[in-house]
Amino acid sequence: TTAEPGVIYHLICALKPYWREAGGPITLEGGVDTVMFMLETGSADASSKQYKLKALKNAGVAAPEALDETALTAEIERVTAAATRNGTIEVISPLGHATLRAGETFGEAIVLGLSQTYTMTVIACEPCKLQTIEDDDLQKVCEQHEGLRDALRERAKALDKERFEIVLAPVSVSKSTPKCFFVISTV
Repeated sequence: TTAEPGVIYHLICALKPYWREAGGPITLEGGVDTVMFMLETGSADASSKQYKLKALKNAGVAAPEALDETALTAEIERVTAAATRNGTIEVISPLGHATLRAGETFGEAIVLGLSQTYTMTVIACEPCKLQTIEDDDLQKVCEQHEGLRDALRERAKALDKERFEIVLAPVSVSKSTPKCFFVISTV
């Protein structure tokens, strides 16, 4: 089904513009704030040490949190090389990294109460125009639309998996499809 009438309108009304120049930080992993972002124009690099460690644990690396940055990078390269050795898999992005493009969102966990800190560092690759929504504003919209908060939480969890846990894909996968938080369906 589609979103109930008025949801998109109320979300759009809650958005506020935000600009960042190339090289400027948008979020810092571990940073505390009350804002989520939607990239309207431009692109940004996202990285997450948390997800690097999780991916290495899933690959069987014992105690990756004890590794220094050089050893961590070497393990990431080793795991990626092992996964791509037969040539049928393509690396979309290095473990724990993602490129965010226009239409994609981040910071959802903050405004939905799933995290108290940002789970990734996001740096603008080029001048970016973003739209922001504060947690209080999102809360007001969710109060007006039953089931919206649950639908958004499920989408936020799925986005994390798409961005960082699934970093390898069959060669035919399109790299240009935005991962947008507001592509939602409520019941």
